[in-house]
Amino acid sequence: MHRLLLVCLVATILGATDGCGCTNNARDEARRQYIDKLKSYVPADVLPTVPEDFYTYPGFRDWWRFPLVYPYSIHAIDDLGRGHVHRHSKGQRIAHAEEEQLEIADLTHLSFDGSFMVARVDPNPPPSRDAGDALEPAYWIVFSFETGTSDRFASEAEAISSAKEQGFAGSVKLESVETHYNRCFR
Repeated sequence: MHRLLLVCLVATILGATDGCGCTNNARDEARRQYIDKLKSYVPADVLPTVPEDFYTYPGFRDWWRFPLVYPYSIHAIDDLGRGHVHRHSKGQRIAHAEEEQLEIADLTHLSFDGSFMVARVDPNPPPSRDAGDALEPAYWIVFSFETGTSDRFASEAEAISSAKEQGFAGSVKLESVETHYNRCFR
C-alpha cells in the first residue's frame, strides 16, 4: 500500500514538471507573459485585427515560426538555429497565409523591443563551412518594425549603439533563434 502511494506521488511530481524542474503552470505562465508582451507592442486599434493564431501557430514538421511584433515573424526551415524574417498578409489565418519573406535571412541571434530588432546574420550555413568555401563574414542588422527596413553593421557593438541612439529599449544580449521559439512554444 505504501509503495503504491509512493509511486503515485512520484508520478504526480514528475508529471507536473517538464524534466528541468519547471512546473507546467510556471512554463505556461511565462509563455503567456511573453505573448502578452508581444501584444503590448501592437497599437490598440490594430490588435483586434491580428489573427489569434499569429501568436499561437508554431509551424509544421520541419518548419518553425514564432511571432515578433505584428505583422512580422521569424520562420526557420530544417534548422531551428537559422531564421528568416517574414511579413504577414493581413486578413489571413497564419497556417494558410501567403507571407512575404523579406531579404533578411540567416538570423542566428536576436533581441527586440516594440520598435526595433537587433540581429546577428551568419550567411554561411554549416555545410559551406565544412566544404572549404569562401566565407562571407557575419554581420549585424538593426531592423525597424515601423518601416520594415534594416541597416547593416560590421559589429554587434555598432548595431546596438545605433539601435540605442534610435530608442531601442530591448536587451543588449542577443539570444538564439531557438531560444525565442522556445519562449513561445516549449
